[in-house]
Amino acid sequence: MLLRNVMWDIFQNTGQIEAYLMYRNCATNFADNQPKEKDDLEQIPNK
Repeated sequence: MLLRNVMWDIFQNTGQIEAYLMYRNCATNFADNQPKEKDDLEQIPNK
């Protein structure tokens, strides 16, 4: 299970703003580390 999912569960169950802020931080970092479509196209070799 991803840390962002754990933090979301904690936030839902407790309402702790710190857990929500950690969830947002994890979600942002996860999105930043995903390959962009342009990056995917650059990795395809030309035939």
